[in-house]
Amino acid sequence: MHVSKISPPLIEVMKVKLQQLCWLYYNYFFHTILCRHFPDGIDVYFDNVGGEMLEAAVANMNIGGRIAACGVISEYMDDGKRAMPDMLDIVYKRITIRGFLAADFMKLYSDFLSATVDHLRTGTIQTLEDISSGVESIPPAFVGLFHGANKGKKIVKLADIE
Repeated sequence: MHVSKISPPLIEVMKVKLQQLCWLYYNYFFHTILCRHFPDGIDVYFDNVGGEMLEAAVANMNIGGRIAACGVISEYMDDGKRAMPDMLDIVYKRITIRGFLAADFMKLYSDFLSATVDHLRTGTIQTLEDISSGVESIPPAFVGLFHGANKGKKIVKLADIE
């Protein structure tokens, strides 16, 4: 598996964009904010939310844009909510949406794990974790996943390992 190097200046730009997108994720002015931060449009978009966020991304996609979709968390807790974007945008902009599951790539798992562990060890990739402690924090931690209450990977720490 080949992982290309990313220059430090680009990493800094990506960190700023990630912070802005995290702010965006927890607010509801998606379309306006995407236009401001991506004035030239979006070519590639990764979606695991659906709903208003996907609609805003599609509205800001460039012609020939591509979307990788692996989830629709906006629908998990609301049966009446649909994740589908404006189909006119999909057709007129010739946008490709491809769904996938992590299981589709299990044959690449050992290569991915090896590369990822190396990047974590060297600091090239850094994790963002939201840690709660105690069994009593499990229910609110789980429910919070569906309401955007966590920042990063949600972890419930049950005990200290000695």
